[in-house]
Amino acid sequence: MKTVSEVKVEFNALVASPESTLISKNGKPIAALVPYAKYQEMYRAWKRCIDIDAIQRAKDIERESGDILTHEELVRLIRGTV
Repeated sequence: MKTVSEVKVEFNALVASPESTLISKNGKPIAALVPYAKYQEMYRAWKRCIDIDAIQRAKDIERESGDILTHEELVRLIRGTV
């Protein structure tokens, strides 16, 4: 883990590194510097989890109400606005 001050000094080297870096302030983690490829991988995994959760919620809603959700309702569900 690097402090904010250390990150300021070492920023160019940290950005070029294939490793992730945790950043702390006052001894507590506040951020992470992650290589873009790793970020993309994490984002795709997160999106899959959201989609799976939305599908399960849609099934629950349809089971409870007996109605099939419209495309617009599914989109709102995925976006978390339902």
